[in-house]
Amino acid sequence: MPRAADQRSRDGSHRQQLDVGAFHVDAGALQVESGGQATRLKPKAMAVLLALAREPGVTVSRDELLDEVWGSVHVTPGVVGHAITALRRAFGDDLERPGYIETIPRIGYRLIAQVQWLGAAEAGGSAHEADGEATAAGIDSPPAPSPSVAIEGSPATTAAAAATPAEAPEDTRPAPADSAPSRAAPRRWLRPLAMVALLAAAAVLLLASPWRRDAEIAPAEAAAGVTAGPVRRITFAPGSEDHPRLNPGGDWLVYSRRDRLGDPPGLFLQSLYGTEAIELAAGDHAERPAWSPDGREIAYVWRAADGTRCEIRVTSIDGGGQQPISDCPARSVVYLDWNPADADQIAYSAIIAGSAADTRVTLLRRGEGWAWEPFEYGYLETAVDLYPRFSPDGRQIAFRGNTNPTSDLYSVSTSGGTVKRLTTLRSEILGFDWLPDGSGLVLSSNHEGHRALYALDLADGGITALGIPDASSPDIGGTVWNLAFQLDARRSALVEYPLEGGPRRLLAPSSGSDFSAAMSADDSRLVFASDRDGSSQLWLLDRGEGQATRLTRHEAGMVEAPVLSADGRRVLYVLRVQGRHELHEFDFERGLSQRVAEASASLRNAVYASDDRSIWYAGWSDDGWYLHACRRPADGAVCSGQRTPLQAFRVERATVDGRTALLLAEAGSEGRVAVHAEDDLRALRDAPLPIDEPWQVVGDAVWSLHSQGDGSGIATLQAYALRDGEVTRLATLRGLRLLLGGGFQVGSDRRHLVLPVLTENRTDVGVATLRPNGG
Repeated sequence: MPRAADQRSRDGSHRQQLDVGAFHVDAGALQVESGGQATRLKPKAMAVLLALAREPGVTVSRDELLDEVWGSVHVTPGVVGHAITALRRAFGDDLERPGYIETIPRIGYRLIAQVQWLGAAEAGGSAHEADGEATAAGIDSPPAPSPSVAIEGSPATTAAAAATPAEAPEDTRPAPADSAPSRAAPRRWLRPLAMVALLAAAAVLLLASPWRRDAEIAPAEAAAGVTAGPVRRITFAPGSEDHPRLNPGGDWLVYSRRDRLGDPPGLFLQSLYGTEAIELAAGDHAERPAWSPDGREIAYVWRAADGTRCEIRVTSIDGGGQQPISDCPARSVVYLDWNPADADQIAYSAIIAGSAADTRVTLLRRGEGWAWEPFEYGYLETAVDLYPRFSPDGRQIAFRGNTNPTSDLYSVSTSGGTVKRLTTLRSEILGFDWLPDGSGLVLSSNHEGHRALYALDLADGGITALGIPDASSPDIGGTVWNLAFQLDARRSALVEYPLEGGPRRLLAPSSGSDFSAAMSADDSRLVFASDRDGSSQLWLLDRGEGQATRLTRHEAGMVEAPVLSADGRRVLYVLRVQGRHELHEFDFERGLSQRVAEASASLRNAVYASDDRSIWYAGWSDDGWYLHACRRPADGAVCSGQRTPLQAFRVERATVDGRTALLLAEAGSEGRVAVHAEDDLRALRDAPLPIDEPWQVVGDAVWSLHSQGDGSGIATLQAYALRDGEVTRLATLRGLRLLLGGGFQVGSDRRHLVLPVLTENRTDVGVATLRPNGG
């Protein structure tokens, strides 16, 4: 008997029958038929089809197909391609717009049509193999799916994905959360790309029964910490993709996309298995999406092209149109979340650029329409509450308190009341989400120096690194512990911007990113923070020679907030490293840097005192942000910071009516600056000045850049007189993509600014699998 027939006898493939899309497949007859028309296949082509059908939606590499179908027989890899061509011919499939078999370039193939097994169980025991992988991973294996269950919610075909939402067939959309069938489990994924560990865990999780928020989690798995599998990048368009949100089933993703820097964002839908992205809310300026609990709708923030209007809108994943449900403040940053246990409740918060008003989490309730719902909860030491996220059971809301780069996480019941503090990081937190069992959170933070993802255990407050650097906006999909996040890839550079017109000039260009800067009194030298050599260091630009030179050699940490001494011989700066904030000073004559102070907690910024030796800094102390005095003798380098009674989130030094003064920005009330005498710390003004960030002292005034906050790149430069508070409009800057927190410097002629701007954004979306208990 020929070998092929012998193999079919042993594995039972001669008895297998299945439906693949619109075709009926009879493996024993080597036949594919539809509408009374039948096509005979060669045994090897049928064996390839069965291998793909056992794992619909999963990429099977060419090597795996060779091993499974041809075994030890020596053949060229091209035989796989010949078999695939025969299958496409039998199905009438299109290579460019496939509906049945999709080619994954340089890797393999996957069957993307719907599969239903008939009669005998599928050969090969894939369910048992998945159980084995579950046991090896230390995770309890859920029930295996029945071979007769159709694979609903499978990734879209390329042709369908290219269609508009209204044109795409139903099977190209993620299945709603309450749909009955289980999803098929991939038990392997892109082995040539070294991603076995990632998708092995994902395979087990995707075998789970239909997504339910009230699913029980074994006590041994709860509140004990997690690890993350390898990262897989799933978007790679030339522009940027950000703010990813996974659907309740954890297998479909919605995100904002910009094709070019400065373009308005659009909303796109894509499966985790690499299907072509589908545009939702076509033509809308759409950002910051959030899924409904049933996975059928997406809420998002819409803005008018001119930035004068903002709305919260809802769109259906099947192209059902866009429905406005509430207004939001124009030129604001808006954060949304939909209660996973209550489809009629959305949490919302918005911060308006330059506003001194409190920012609180508010709730929207759906009745006959959507309306504000009463929600009262305790105040924090700060009044900026952002980024609300519902817990999996819908009973708690976590949010970010304070503004970056010194934020922390808090939680409150959805019925209001007392606020609970979850972290004491005082760091730049760029997004977070709850673990599916409610035992903790995953957050993006730079408290260790560089931005990365961390897991917070709510039981003991422990924070562990997940080993995913340069990532933000984490999101976790339902009870399937899939994790999506931004892989940040932004570049920034220092630009000289003339206020009276003329060309802008890029200073010290590089392939890295430049951040905050300090300029000497004669403009000849510019000290700035940069990662151009792969680490965060302090650099010096000699304006005359045009040469940039590295000053520091820190092995770890993040360099921030440089400030030059009056004599230009030293530069003071903050180093954030391993959870500490240290104050360092670089001496140009000696060519070395040394630590001069270490804050007891967080340190925001520092300036030299009028003696050009001692230091004032704004730092955290017990219950808030305070001004600290760090007295240094003439022959001493190190000083000890002493807390003063004055609250301060930022400190700068100025001269008011011939008297040296300290300007103190108030914590939690962005846009208010108090003025105090340096010698006795008495207030020199009855009321704070309403000054927007970013601001800089220029002579006897404060210059401030007020951005419209709508992505238009338009900002107004204003001067506030320190004597009487009079406001003078200086210039309107256009095409300015300010780097948040970068500040600016004013030239000695007061005719140009030097400031860090965003020059490139190639941010992509990545995914990984979380494993509870290190499983």
